[in-house]
Order: sequence, then C-alpha cells, then structure tokens
Amino acid sequence: TDHDFLLDKDDLLKYDGHALSRRTVDRIFSETPTKFTSAVPGKMGYEDFIRFLLCDQDRQTDRSMEYWFHMFDLDGDGCIRDHEMKYFYEEQAQRMECLSYDTIPFADILCQMNDMISPTAEGRFKLADFKKRRKFAGTFFALFSSLNKFLAFEHRDPFSAKQEQLENPSYSDWDRWCADEYLRLAMEEGEDDDGGRVMSDGGEDER
Repeated sequence: TDHDFLLDKDDLLKYDGHALSRRTVDRIFSETPTKFTSAVPGKMGYEDFIRFLLCDQDRQTDRSMEYWFHMFDLDGDGCIRDHEMKYFYEEQAQRMECLSYDTIPFADILCQMNDMISPTAEGRFKLADFKKRRKFAGTFFALFSSLNKFLAFEHRDPFSAKQEQLENPSYSDWDRWCADEYLRLAMEEGEDDDGGRVMSDGGEDER
C-alpha cells in the first residue's frame, strides 16, 4: 500500500488469498531459494517477486524445480527427507483444521508422494527425481507450500482435468494461470461496468 515496490513478509502472506504458509514465507525471506536483488534487508523487490511468481505458477520448469527444491531442503544436503516434508505439512494441517477441513495423516501424504515422484530411494527425494517426473513435481511442492493448491488437489475432478488437457494440450502451467487470471480480471471488469450502469440508471452522479 505504500507503493515503494518492496514487499515484506506480511505483504507476501497476502499473496493468492493468503495461500502461502508462514513457514514457506519465512523460508523465502531467508533467501535460501534465491538471493533477493532489492538490496534492502527483509524486503523483496519487484524483480524478486516476478521471479517468485514465475516459479510458483510454472512449476514444471528447471528454474522452478530448483527454487522449490532448495526451499524444502532445509539442511542443504541435496535431499528432501520425510522430516523436512513434515515440517511444512504440519502448518498445512493446522490451517485445514482451523477451516474445518478433514486432515490427512502425514504418513498417507508421504505414501502419495513416493508413488507420484518414484524417487530412487523411497522417502529421499533428490532434484534429479523431480526432473524425471516434472509433470508431478509442481504438485509435490505445492502441497507443502500453498493451502489453495493443496485443497485444489484434494478436491480435483479428474475428468475435468483430463478434458482441459485434451482441449489445450500445449498449455503449460503458466499458460493456464494466465488464462485463468485473464478471465478473472475480465469478470471483475464486467461487474464494475454493470455496477456503474445501475448507478447511472438510478440517477446517481457519474463523476
């Protein structure tokens, strides 16, 4: 709101309807996934946010997978293990409980992730594992960082997802996000126009 082109943790927590967990935001601001260019301690600059946005909405690219991998590799040993996944999942589960959603035991989540990514060693996820299964890499990282994406995955309609793939086979995650955002903005603009016409018809001042 201060228009300084800088974001702090509280600003980023509002992103995507407060989708990101506090632990995810803290990790981003530790500058472990990538160093900020803002040169202001504790602040994310415009370029930093754009880099984050691309990594968040286009999670099948090498850049995105490397960003999120370093995010979750808490001890920096080149491997994401169950305790690191659990650290991020705990907050997701707490938030779901607060919203009266049924929570899923972590053991079940871990089993799903092993099936999805098929790591060389079960329960130990390396960057190469994600790059081999890049179609599912974004889902893995999203489940532990974004509540919105977690809930969307849990309540997904497989038929609708398959239909969308058939209709737009060349679309990337970024393409789909851009299309969704365009529709959202167009609908909001249409609602604003309708509201203005109603006020005008009602004899209100159009200034």
